[in-house]
Amino acid sequence: MTGFARYVLGVDTAGDACSVALLTPACVIERTVEGRTAHNAALASLVKDVLAQADLPPAKLDRIAVITGPGSFAGLRIGVAFARGLGLAVDRDVVGVSRHESSVEMLDSSPPVLVIAPARRRPPDRSWWVQTVGAGNIGDELREVEDAGLAQACVAAGPASGTRLASFDPAAVMRCLKDAGRDDLGALTIDVATPSAARAARIAAATRYPSSRPPMPLYGRPPDATPSPVIASSSIS
Repeated sequence: MTGFARYVLGVDTAGDACSVALLTPACVIERTVEGRTAHNAALASLVKDVLAQADLPPAKLDRIAVITGPGSFAGLRIGVAFARGLGLAVDRDVVGVSRHESSVEMLDSSPPVLVIAPARRRPPDRSWWVQTVGAGNIGDELREVEDAGLAQACVAAGPASGTRLASFDPAAVMRCLKDAGRDDLGALTIDVATPSAARAARIAAATRYPSSRPPMPLYGRPPDATPSPVIASSSIS
């Protein structure tokens, strides 16, 4: 990827781990703490650690990248708010990157990739977040599909189309296709997709127009929980 920024901080709090990465001209420095409870407690210290290792004050950052989801509602709020706040403090652009876009390595000559992630819905419902990622790690619209829709998406993005398949959980995708009676899709090759704060930083560095990637959370759908009417009314009185 061609770079428009040299020093870029990447932040990922969308999943089970809290991860940060600092992209520099010489190397990439990464830190990760496992566990959803680590997001709020560890994020600031992880950022401080990678900046200290590079001997780089926050004001020397060129850009900040944040993975915007889909993912944990609370985790996304923490990461996006932190990245926005830091961006305001140092007067730098904050670039939003979806988990799907950050999960595959794309070159300008790479074929598109349909990236699939389980949508965490309560049983017996089951659905999937899908997004096609093309050259420059630019994804199309994130969509949520049911099992039948996933099978249709896999057929449309099969080998004949030149599109590869990747998933955060390939085995779960294959089980879904089998449950849907699509044994004809059993020979599909599905690569493992792994979201990465470092990859998000590289995408942000290569983005010509940062405003084209606003740091807006991608929840995929509204949160399952809603505020109590009593709490909601008291908070604005």
